[in-house]
Amino acid sequence: MRVYIYPTSFDNYVTEELKKECMGTEISRVYGKTPCGQHFCFITSKAFWYAVRLIVDEEYRHLKIHREQGIPGISRGNGVIFSDDFLTRERASNFVNEKLRKYSNGEFDTDAFRVRVLPMDVHQNPDRYLQPGDHIQRDMLGVLPISHDGVYLGNGEVADISGTSNNGGSSSSSSSSNSDNAKARNVSFRAFALSKNQEIRIIVHCFRRYSGVDICTRARSFVTVNYGNGQYNFFTKNCQHFATLCVTGKEFLTE
Repeated sequence: MRVYIYPTSFDNYVTEELKKECMGTEISRVYGKTPCGQHFCFITSKAFWYAVRLIVDEEYRHLKIHREQGIPGISRGNGVIFSDDFLTRERASNFVNEKLRKYSNGEFDTDAFRVRVLPMDVHQNPDRYLQPGDHIQRDMLGVLPISHDGVYLGNGEVADISGTSNNGGSSSSSSSSNSDNAKARNVSFRAFALSKNQEIRIIVHCFRRYSGVDICTRARSFVTVNYGNGQYNFFTKNCQHFATLCVTGKEFLTE
């Protein structure tokens, strides 16, 4: 039987995050690794019942959290992705074993993510803070509190979906005047950001589905085939659907 060796740094992170939780006596920790090499840990504890928590070795966890989606309210701001309760230890163990098998095989049942804020000097040197394949976001121009998403390709290049040309201009894919021409494109990071005063955020999906190289390959292939051309819809096929399709393999809104 192969022994799974987990990083000490991740074990220390799990310990620190559990200190933020209101929980009983810790009974066990079960570690695993996804096909993308991402570590995760199931922690079982007991108070009046048995509770199982999941913590994942997420990227960019040193950055400030702007918003979270798919994370239980009680765990907001902590490293815990979810927590489930069980009446018996046997049921808790069976739950952990089943999830361990699925996650180790890349079968994920959560689309949870955390939106984190990047330092403002990302505008001067995006490669200092971002890796190819990162899912990035900025505020849209206008009165609606919505965001524009894209995929960072490295070397100051971004793939997104918009109604403007590859040479830059507004990335506001919700613009009614541009929506008929909206399609996937490659632009500079500067064109994506629009302004050096714009806050840039990174959407950290709790489970990585693809490597950064694979994400960039997917994004470029969608650009090549003019993904979204003539299909743009503010609610069902926009820049957020494009970015999540590249990063997770599924189209969905990030807000």
